[in-house]
Amino acid sequence: MKRQGVPESATIAMFSTIQQLKHYVQTVHGDSQQYYSNREATSIYGVGQGNGAGPAIWAVVSSPLLDIRRQAGYGYKIIGGVSKQALHIVSFGYVDDFDLIQAAKSPSEVVTQLQSAIETWEQGLHTTGGILASNKTYWSLLSFQ
Repeated sequence: MKRQGVPESATIAMFSTIQQLKHYVQTVHGDSQQYYSNREATSIYGVGQGNGAGPAIWAVVSSPLLDIRRQAGYGYKIIGGVSKQALHIVSFGYVDDFDLIQAAKSPSEVVTQLQSAIETWEQGLHTTGGILASNKTYWSLLSFQ
């Protein structure tokens, strides 16, 4: 946030509020009676579900993570068939869910490089206050001859 010029006081105000909030769920049937909050057993990571500033904040947080992947050489490099322009794909993402892409000459190289890429991604997330959700983390190997 600071990197994008957001005043430190504004960042502290927003995140300290998030850490202290009681989050209720609101549906067409009314507000929930139960809530979740930032406790040791249920830590809130990120900016919270439904935060209007969430997409912009995630763009600020994720852009450097994607740049780190690109600069480290992770991802998939291709030349466009029609445009002949070089394209370097490091991830596909929607909101805070990302598919990390890794290509190599052999399946064993892919696995080795992907492990390193995931460790780099996790370290970046940790540095920015995030965490990998192990219950939402999967990998697949596609191999073409």
